Amino acid sequence: MRKLFKTTLLTTAILGALSSAAIAQDTAPVAEVADTSYVFQDPVAKVNGRDVSKSEFDNFLYITQGIELGSVTSVEDKVLAKQLLELLGEQDLVSDAAKSRGLDQTEDHKMRLKVIGDLFLSQALLEDMIAKNEFPEADIKAVYEVEVAKVADQKEYQASHILVETQEEAQAILDAINKGETSFVEAAKEKSLDTATATRDGSLGGWFNANMMDPAFSEALVAMKKGEMSAAPVESSFGFHIILLDDVRDTPIVAFEDLDAGTKNQLINVLFQQKLQELQKDVKVELPAAKK
Repeated sequence: MRKLFKTTLLTTAILGALSSAAIAQDTAPVAEVADTSYVFQDPVAKVNGRDVSKSEFDNFLYITQGIELGSVTSVEDKVLAKQLLELLGEQDLVSDAAKSRGLDQTEDHKMRLKVIGDLFLSQALLEDMIAKNEFPEADIKAVYEVEVAKVADQKEYQASHILVETQEEAQAILDAINKGETSFVEAAKEKSLDTATATRDGSLGGWFNANMMDPAFSEALVAMKKGEMSAAPVESSFGFHIILLDDVRDTPIVAFEDLDAGTKNQLINVLFQQKLQELQKDVKVELPAAKK
């Protein structure tokens, strides 16, 4: 089944105080367990008979998994460590097989390396500018304020739903709930096609913005009051919903001073893109004359 939630942008990083401190306040104490984590050394291992440096391992994870450079210093156990290194080893063997055919010497391969290298140099330029503090704090905050303005008047919601295939089925369930023949929770568990939420009594879980949802679902949701159930089935691209609005609140905003480094870097990237647009003004393209 497709996801009801849509992919969100930078703004979501600024929304909601989902700090580790806030989470800790709501978390019950747990019993201590033995630490079986595995800490990577340098070199991290010998793979296919050669030493793999921590730098190579970090870059492998960055390129293949999108993991920030240097952020992986340990994993939960040796099994996972070995699995990650086996992936690197498999890539080594595939690369060796290609080289044995001379494929690394083709013009196509060399051109791909050139294009990929240029792309990574763009990222290297951004990282270098961040390291040298070339983005004024005032400019970063200005981007933050633009993002905050986008959500300043928005609400956040907690909701539950029952998803079925047809309008007739949804209406029958709605009628049964209104007549007291079943409860929303019972119907969600027994009838909903969304098996993930059905196990949570229909709850979508956590707070979310309406614009994160399917448009039809969002439109119905924002028109409802806290504790209200949709008066009629709501059709979306997923099927027909019966929606229950559990709670609503003003969107909480994380203060600029409390943003984590990752979110600040996303704001900086907006400034970086603006600088790239300035560079693009100097691009000169000359098309060759048409061949006769």
